[in-house]
Amino acid sequence: MDLYGCWVLGVNCRLAWRCPKKVQLKAYESLAGPKHLDVGVGNGFYLDRAQFRHDNMEITLFDLNQHALDYTSRRIQRLKPVAFKGDVYEAEDAAKVLAARGGAKFDSVAIMFVLHCLPGNMEDKAAVIENLSTLVSPDGVLFGTTVLGRGVKHNLFGRSTMKIFNSNGVFSNREDDEDGLRAALSASFEEVKVEVHGTVAMFSGRRPRR
Repeated sequence: MDLYGCWVLGVNCRLAWRCPKKVQLKAYESLAGPKHLDVGVGNGFYLDRAQFRHDNMEITLFDLNQHALDYTSRRIQRLKPVAFKGDVYEAEDAAKVLAARGGAKFDSVAIMFVLHCLPGNMEDKAAVIENLSTLVSPDGVLFGTTVLGRGVKHNLFGRSTMKIFNSNGVFSNREDDEDGLRAALSASFEEVKVEVHGTVAMFSGRRPRR
């Protein structure tokens, strides 16, 4: 297994954040729709392991990291994904993905372990949620996971990992909390759900406001 899969999704999820990847995968499987956009694809673990509820999945990948796009595209080549390089903070990049896929909005948009890596505070990250909400169909869903920095109890391993990751720029989530996440989601979606497992917020937003 690659380093990301072994360390981040294995060791960190289970021991530092106390939200095992199997818990996240179950939620992913239950929410992914037939026309699906995966944002910040990592190593493609969720896409590769998910037992999708729908046949003939249409998978689109969106990430700023070309290496991640290439790796994930190879890993899930059986699903025939279409990959786009772009910045989630840029509304124009999100619009280009939609235009390139024929203008039809997505049944589901996943941002798994993305928000805690983005620069800025939760108010800044609300712009990302707003951009992505424009890609969600009226009956669709945006969902994901993020590690919270405040309002949760980090164990020693988690605190140490948080300190290192925030110091070297891998994370930017010291001030991220459940209330801030709810507010960011509620600004773009009428129906919001947030559940905290360990130090990980598992969330979804439905009925986009625009």
